Amino acid sequence: MNSKQVIRKGKDLLEQDDRSTLFNNFGRVYGMTTENVKGTFAHYDFNGKDILTVCSSGDHILGALLKGANNVDAFDLNALTEYYFHFKKALIEGVSFSEFREFLVYNLIPTGRVLLKTYKKFRDYIEMPYRDFWDEIISYGLSNGLDFRRLFINSLNSSYRYDSMVDYYSEEDYSLLQERIGLSQVNFIHSDLKKLSLQLESKYDYMFLSNIADYVGVFETKKIAQGLLPFVKDGGEIAFAYLYDITLKRALNYSSDLFEVDSVIKDASDYVLTLRKK
Repeated sequence: MNSKQVIRKGKDLLEQDDRSTLFNNFGRVYGMTTENVKGTFAHYDFNGKDILTVCSSGDHILGALLKGANNVDAFDLNALTEYYFHFKKALIEGVSFSEFREFLVYNLIPTGRVLLKTYKKFRDYIEMPYRDFWDEIISYGLSNGLDFRRLFINSLNSSYRYDSMVDYYSEEDYSLLQERIGLSQVNFIHSDLKKLSLQLESKYDYMFLSNIADYVGVFETKKIAQGLLPFVKDGGEIAFAYLYDITLKRALNYSSDLFEVDSVIKDASDYVLTLRKK
């Protein structure tokens, strides 16, 4: 898609009342993760590693950068996730942690309100052509009184969860991320999971496929992940399915290669199914 097409699609999203969660090549994005990324990443050593991850909200990428990943490649069918990542990255680079929360977590995602004064503080950090897109979208939305929540799938805004779900969600870690966010290369691959192996050229230490298994199916996702193993370094691992709030018995029926993380839904546990490259 060229720049004009991308801007038109963004404006179309703002004009639509339908809050559908269906995924396509340009649709609504997750503003913040709904997974316990922090709990998942605690099982891995990212320092100097090469990572492939879903883009989605960008929080997998940001967590990997915070933890010292050498290179991060991000895939997603939805092209808007790439534009949103650059927006979020610039926000982190340009404002304080308290301003980040005020702009994104307390206003933009849950209320659809853009704080223009804050946007002007970080807009110059947004790389081109992403800056042109966001300038157009924000100007168009504000001029027409449109609800910016229409850009997002979820309106999860209980900030007390984020300090346990998101690696950078504290003053200290946010400051560290600001130092590290520009040190590693982030590349984007526009692809769905089923065709991803056709797009890969590099090998990775770890791959994170998020909860795509909820939509593709756990067994089908495991089959796809097995096809990705040639692109995993020896001793590397694919976290191929994040499963929300399931019993251990059910998880064991899927795979013996799993680990437990705290649930972000309620006082229970989620599980991550993995494949290891021998």
